[in-house]
Amino acid sequence: MFNNVISTANTSSTHLKASANSNNCWKNGLIKSLSDKKFIIEETDNLFVLKDKFPKAKHHYLVVSKYIPSIEALTFKDIKLVKHMIYVGEALIKKNKKESCEFQTGFHAIPSMNMLHMHVISCDFESIYMKNKKHWNSFTTEFFRPACEILKELSIAGKIIINKLHYESFLSYPLKCHKCNERPSNMPKLKTHIKDHTNI
Repeated sequence: MFNNVISTANTSSTHLKASANSNNCWKNGLIKSLSDKKFIIEETDNLFVLKDKFPKAKHHYLVVSKYIPSIEALTFKDIKLVKHMIYVGEALIKKNKKESCEFQTGFHAIPSMNMLHMHVISCDFESIYMKNKKHWNSFTTEFFRPACEILKELSIAGKIIINKLHYESFLSYPLKCHKCNERPSNMPKLKTHIKDHTNI
């Protein structure tokens, strides 16, 4: 699907195994997934592409850098990488997009997992794994940083600065529909409501 695609047979890379074994905690769950080739869709020289193990929508992919640990580790020299991540995301959307299907691509301001990864997710947010307010707000508030904004900030400043207190506050916001001003009181009511907006 992408330029410079190579075989997924080598996805259990030594540096991934070492990273996962060095700190056996939940934040390394993504590293462990990458060490198992069954999770990998595609691989390029610098990236892995995989389906999210706990998808928060009908379509939910991760574009993962092999070598960058986090969004805050990005520098000027990584602009080309971020551009390629966006290109890969656009290719995924093109492959999966239906006429009425909207997608968004971006990064969590404070990711729950180690390794730089960009979300490519359909905006139906229909999934059994979309369980709580924190999940919802992580994709529907400013906590979700659009990939184009990250690229612009990196191109201007040469780095990404994350005000953790600022972005953490979005996770506790009251539930709100991402399509209108409806404010359901709980997740079941929200899920019922958003079906009125989606037809994927």
